[in-house]
Amino acid sequence: MPNTPATWLDSIPVNTGADGGQTEPVITQLTNGNTVVVWLDAIAGVVRGQLFDVAGEPIGTAVDLAFSTRAAPITGFDVFATDAGRFGLTVLGEASGNSTITKLGYDAAGLNILAQFSSVASVSTNGGAEILFHETVAFSETSAATIWAETNGSGTTTVKYVTYNPLTSTFNTVQTAATLTTGSVLDVDVGALSDGSFAIAFTTLDFPTSGNHEVSSGIISSTGVATTTQNVIMTGTPLTSVTLDGFQSGGGYALSVEGGGSVASIVFNSSNVFQGGPAGTTGTQISNVTLPDGTFVVVQLTSNGIEAFRYDANFSLLGTALIDAGSSIGPVSATLLEDGRFQ
Repeated sequence: MPNTPATWLDSIPVNTGADGGQTEPVITQLTNGNTVVVWLDAIAGVVRGQLFDVAGEPIGTAVDLAFSTRAAPITGFDVFATDAGRFGLTVLGEASGNSTITKLGYDAAGLNILAQFSSVASVSTNGGAEILFHETVAFSETSAATIWAETNGSGTTTVKYVTYNPLTSTFNTVQTAATLTTGSVLDVDVGALSDGSFAIAFTTLDFPTSGNHEVSSGIISSTGVATTTQNVIMTGTPLTSVTLDGFQSGGGYALSVEGGGSVASIVFNSSNVFQGGPAGTTGTQISNVTLPDGTFVVVQLTSNGIEAFRYDANFSLLGTALIDAGSSIGPVSATLLEDGRFQ
C-alpha cells in the first residue's frame, strides 16, 4: 500500500470475474513487501491466490494453488509467509481414505515448489476418524506451527499441534494439547510470538466443564514443547470462534473470542499470564492484528459493516473505523504490513 496521509484507503477488488461461491479469504504479508490473498472458489473447486505489490496493485492474475475434486474435497486451508517473498499453504482435505493436512510451497510468483510438498498430519477415515479444522502460522522462513482438531470416530476428539521448518519439511514431534472424551472442539488458532515461540488457543463445548463453552490457551516453544500449561482462560455461553496474534515485542499476545454476536478481547504476557482486556463489543467474524507500537486491532463484522477497533497497551479504545459500510460478507482476515499499518 502507498505511503499516504489517508487513514483508510479505498478497497481493492481481489476477484471480479468469478460467479458466486468465493469464500474463506485469507490475507498475508510477504517478506518482500507484497501481500497475497487466498480464497476458495467453491464453484470451480479451486483454492486461488492473488498477489499484490507494495502499492496495492495486482501482480498478474489469480493463480490456482490447490484443486478440490469429488474424490478429494478440500475442506479448509491457511496461508503463511516464508522467505524471499515466497509463501506456504496448508490444505485440509480427504484423499485415498485419509483425512490429511498437506503443506505446499510457492515462489514469489505463486508457482508451486514441488520440493516443499509434504504431509503435516493424516488420519485414516475408516471408522469415522477425521481432521475437523486447522490453522497455521510462521514465525520465520524456517519456523512454522500448525494446530488442528481431530476425532477418532468413537467419541474422542483431540487437539494437536506440530512445529516444523516449512522449507525443508523437517517436523518436530506432534504434541497433544487436549483430549476430549466428552464434548466437542469448536475452533483452534495459533499465533507467532516475538521471541520465536507460539501461542495456541481452542474453544470447547462441555469440556472440561459440562454445559459450558470454554476457551483454553498456552505457549509452546519453536520445537513444540509446551512452556506453559494450557489453561482455561474464559468460560461462558456461547464462546465459539477464537483468533490471536503475537505482539511485535515482549513475547505476549492478544486474543479475541466471538460467540452469540458478542466479541471479547484479552491480553497475555510471555508467561501466558492474563494482563487484562477492553470492554466487549458486538460483532462476529473476528480477526486480530497487533501493531509495532504495542496497540492491537480487532477487525469484525458488525451491523454497520466491517469495522476495526484499535486498543492501546492499557486496553483503552483508541478509536474505530468503518472499513466497508453495509458489508455483510464474512469471514474477515487482517495482516500487518511492513510499514506498521494493516490490511
